[in-house]
Amino acid sequence: MKTILSFVTALGLMLSAAAQTKSRPIVFTHVTVIDATGADAQRNMVVVITGEKITDIGKFGRIRFPQNSQVINAKGKFMIPGLWDMHVHLTKSGENTLPLFIVNGVTSVRDMGGDYVKLIKWRKEAADGTRLFPRIKTPGALLESADNVARMKREGTVEPIDKSRIGIATSAEARQAVDLMASLGVDFIKVRTVASPETYQAIAAESKAKGLMFVGHQFGTPEAMVESGQKSIEHYIYPPIITNPKHAEIYKKMADSGVYIVPTIVVADKSLLVPYNEAKTIVDDRTGKADFRRKYLSGYLIEDWKEQLEERKQPSPVDLMKLKEVLIKDLQEMHKAGVRIMPGTDVATLLIYPGYSLHDELQLLVKYVGLTPMDAIISATRYPAEFFGIQNMLGTVEKGKIADLVLLGANPLDDISNTKLIAAVVLNGRLFSKQAREKMLADVEASDVAGLLRDIEERLATAWVKGDRSFIEQILADDWSVTDGAGRVLKKAEVLEEAFGSKDRKIVSMRIDEINVRPFGDWAIVTGRTQAAGEYQGKPAEVTLRFTDVFANRNGKWQVVGSQATLLNQ
Repeated sequence: MKTILSFVTALGLMLSAAAQTKSRPIVFTHVTVIDATGADAQRNMVVVITGEKITDIGKFGRIRFPQNSQVINAKGKFMIPGLWDMHVHLTKSGENTLPLFIVNGVTSVRDMGGDYVKLIKWRKEAADGTRLFPRIKTPGALLESADNVARMKREGTVEPIDKSRIGIATSAEARQAVDLMASLGVDFIKVRTVASPETYQAIAAESKAKGLMFVGHQFGTPEAMVESGQKSIEHYIYPPIITNPKHAEIYKKMADSGVYIVPTIVVADKSLLVPYNEAKTIVDDRTGKADFRRKYLSGYLIEDWKEQLEERKQPSPVDLMKLKEVLIKDLQEMHKAGVRIMPGTDVATLLIYPGYSLHDELQLLVKYVGLTPMDAIISATRYPAEFFGIQNMLGTVEKGKIADLVLLGANPLDDISNTKLIAAVVLNGRLFSKQAREKMLADVEASDVAGLLRDIEERLATAWVKGDRSFIEQILADDWSVTDGAGRVLKKAEVLEEAFGSKDRKIVSMRIDEINVRPFGDWAIVTGRTQAAGEYQGKPAEVTLRFTDVFANRNGKWQVVGSQATLLNQ
């Protein structure tokens, strides 16, 4: 059972960001620097950090330390640039899990689509340093074929589809979607599925017109994607290029064009090929006994994992092991031909963990694809910076660059798995010691309940608007009742009858904010504000109210057992 979450702990993730000071210079001495430029490891080095920048670097004895420096003896330690995970889905992963990336030395991520309102907000908070988040690059919402979006809605999913995906059926809709995302200031455009070659080309052309790169899943041949300007190809290419008689020519064209591959091999080894019963044991274990990483995950992510788990009950139509073998062979040949490969994990996929799984991906790139440990480090540091055109700021350990660094306890060039042996992390010049990262882990674990209940409140608001009575009935306990500002007590059946049995009322929109969650073991109190708009007896109506919901965890399921609502205006 989780310990009681006090107000101090609830605010821990935000306040700990302010607690990390950048004012005092930091000096690492006697450290071995693996700078990711391609140069050999440099021993007995000094790295000086002032503010957010690396302000000096050189051999010990030749570098002057700034006054009032925090000097860290890093003898026997190895320094690499901060790592990137180039394929994650942050809003599915959950706000409370974002510090897990930093704990694991992943100082930057390329989000690949989700709730664009949250993503733009989190990106700003990360840049401002007001939240303990990694640096975020995001496309906002995913662009999907309209048919695929309709299918997902029809089949049902825990994902709030309208917030994270834009369905596209025509070229005009493709241009409109790109324009919308561009107006929000996204970093690139992400394509997942497309309705036709025409819509794909419209996305490519409009992205170029707006000065945005576009990336995504495979559509058409590798040659066609290269010619359309697609900057990265996600997951795999099928049929494998190696089965094409002109494969050598295609590999060269890809390498010459500068297209990147993000294969997310970890999804195969650590998710798709994990037996159902083993996966279910991990998903159902909130304590983390089966896999310690499980205890850090958000409630919404676990709900999505359960959905994915149910889909795994059906046998795969293909032999996944044989498919993996031929796709790996394809990647090996791409690598030999000079095609750039970057690590991504597809965080939000079943059994893929924020921060942790990036290290698994690096190991698999070395084990299967033939990257050397140095290649793997460069693929996770310098290549992503060059991909985004920010190599003058990030990606290597060099004077003048932003201090995103990872200090390791053993040499990753001897064994790439040593990237897991993290002694310290530096993000934008902020030092996160072992103790600081342990505190972050404790805060993440404690915030799991808070994140879950926030998600439930947001999904309840959506359910009232969409008329999803089934979800509402699941969340409201059978003995639930609400007390309004006039002192009336309404039971569950009465409220549902008013909401769904009357034609006089219609909810058009509902927004909740100012949410505060106070968990106490298997109980929690959630307060917030609701703003709703709709119609009553044919006339427009708007209300704002303050609510308090009491949640109880009954047999592993959180339900609202009582509520109070006070009308602020109407």
